[in-house]
Amino acid sequence: MSDAQYQGQQLVYLLDYKIPGANAERIPVIEKLTVGSADDVDVAVDDFGLAPHHAIFRVHNDVLSIHNLGGSDNSFIGKQALVHGRMYIIDAGDKIS
Repeated sequence: MSDAQYQGQQLVYLLDYKIPGANAERIPVIEKLTVGSADDVDVAVDDFGLAPHHAIFRVHNDVLSIHNLGGSDNSFIGKQALVHGRMYIIDAGDKIS
């Protein structure tokens, strides 16, 4: 996707994500973006131990955060493990796994 696609929209962040074995994709985060293995999330990933509702990315006051909702495997920002039920602010260039 091209950044030009989003001109004129209330866009705050673009999230680049890569699932092993697939091409990288870019998706806009305007207010919130849900990730998990359920059919009703914005980014559905069937493998890799994601919970049905694994995480929510949210934009509030121009700040991007991730809310770790659960799953059997740990999620990380860089090397920092994310505690379930907590919110973490994401900085440009942070790698989430």
